Amino acid sequence: MRAKPTVFLTTLALLLFGSLAELQAQTCAPFTNTVCTGDWPMARRNAANRAWAILDSEPARPVRPWSMSLEPHPWPQQTGQVVWSSPALGLVEGRPVLAAGSYDKRLYLLDAGTGEKLWHYTTGAGIHAPPLIWRDPVEGKTWIYVSSSDRSLYGLDAVTGERRFSRSLEGYMPTLGGARLSAPCLGLVNKEPALLVGHWVWDKSFANQKQQGAMSAVSARSGAVLWRSDFLDHRVGDPVFVHTEAGGRVFVASEDGNLRCLDADTGRVLWTHRETERIMAAPALWQDGPRGPWRVYVSSHFGKLRCLDAKDGRVLWAYKSGNWLTGAAAVLEVEGRTLVVFGGYDQKMVGLDARSGKRLWSHAALGPVYSAPSFIPREFDPLAIFAGWDHQLHGMSAEDGTGLWTFYTGEPLWSGLVLGDSNWASPVAARVSGRWMIYHGSYDGKLYAIALSQAALGEGSPPWSHFRFWLTMSLALLAVAFLARRLSK
Repeated sequence: MRAKPTVFLTTLALLLFGSLAELQAQTCAPFTNTVCTGDWPMARRNAANRAWAILDSEPARPVRPWSMSLEPHPWPQQTGQVVWSSPALGLVEGRPVLAAGSYDKRLYLLDAGTGEKLWHYTTGAGIHAPPLIWRDPVEGKTWIYVSSSDRSLYGLDAVTGERRFSRSLEGYMPTLGGARLSAPCLGLVNKEPALLVGHWVWDKSFANQKQQGAMSAVSARSGAVLWRSDFLDHRVGDPVFVHTEAGGRVFVASEDGNLRCLDADTGRVLWTHRETERIMAAPALWQDGPRGPWRVYVSSHFGKLRCLDAKDGRVLWAYKSGNWLTGAAAVLEVEGRTLVVFGGYDQKMVGLDARSGKRLWSHAALGPVYSAPSFIPREFDPLAIFAGWDHQLHGMSAEDGTGLWTFYTGEPLWSGLVLGDSNWASPVAARVSGRWMIYHGSYDGKLYAIALSQAALGEGSPPWSHFRFWLTMSLALLAVAFLARRLSK
């Protein structure tokens, strides 16, 4: 008879702790629009694309600048291929970590403070899109998700790197083509956590000419396909998921020039916005007030940043830059103002008022700006950080656009690159054990972890010059003059 109270108390405790776990699950993404500390649930961490995280650990762990180099490979660069993916930052068992993929087919998990390699996982092809980090509050497991150009999505154990599931999103056969997959995005499909992934496959063989773009929703726990929505025949960008008053919505752009809004539960396209040129960047989402309307910010090779009403896709305003826009825009709160910050191939970073589109500042770089910005939200002087084709990271005031420092990374591994063809890695930032760090996978083959104090001093940054160009040009002109003189005799 005495066993009955024990059974009752045990059952009550299980129900209580189960309820607490469910309650915790309802407070963070993907169940709400708030991102939990230690998670990185979409390509630029949140819908506003701010790309920074707080990773303070207890006890505090060592933090120092470091870098990691990839072995060079002999094959040429292909369309859409990058050296490093943009990184994801998070906590795994309380340890600050960085996850990044590369063209060597591997996903690396590194200690964010020291660069120590914790594990790597090898896929069947290059990894060109950012991975995700998510701690499932119900099951208590931390996942890392990554998509590979082998046409598959992988769910990995964040502690050991072991595969929990893999899901092929396109059929595979030996072809003369290939595939590109977007970054996965954590969302909610019919009240269950799901991964939203864009995929594009092509085949140039004589017997099977094919190009197909699509988006799929996959269970975040089992890898089961929940739905698929077919697009046109172009590469699909990184999706963004938000909860709106009308329900869960997925916003995704593709190189067919369309930005699509999908119902997250069914995959049905609700509206489409069409650009005259391809869209390579992920959209940015911002809600104007706690119960205000959602705004979508999207850019394209046409060179315009547009603000759309997220409900129906109406254009609210547009800002014309001087050239292509390939990096994602980001939305930031600065000194009571809401800014949209983005860079372009006109060699400028620009800050606009998020509501009106009025230009607040513009900062000139020394080369085209290909990356999305990252931010460091310091109270006294918030920073915006971006990368450009001058092979440097730039730090600037997010308040007024004043340039503060540059940090030289390196030149691309490949020569003869087609500009505007690839979404190269963008920088991210984190406060790790009290110290602000900047992380960037450069096209020179190195993954950099740079302390903000180091970047502010410009360490490792040779002064930018065009010496090699002018020397080569002068020698070429001298050679032409010499030949012209000899031939004219």
